[in-house]
Amino acid sequence: MNKKYKAMVLSCIDPRFQSKVFNHLKKKKLTGKYSSFTIAGAAVGVTLTGFKKWQKTFVENLSISIRLHKI
Repeated sequence: MNKKYKAMVLSCIDPRFQSKVFNHLKKKKLTGKYSSFTIAGAAVGVTLTGFKKWQKTFVENLSISIRLHKI
């Protein structure tokens, strides 16, 4: 993979946040340079103890993104 990725972005599935996330990444000049992980609750879904399966899924995806995209 020749593309240089800079980050993995964790965002919420709530449609109210999609344009805000996109615009923030564009402002940071990250367009096309990140892996995206979108899940209900975003950080809450990944960090709260009641969502162990979501945490595992996020960590697995982050691991894959690190290996594939060298973030």
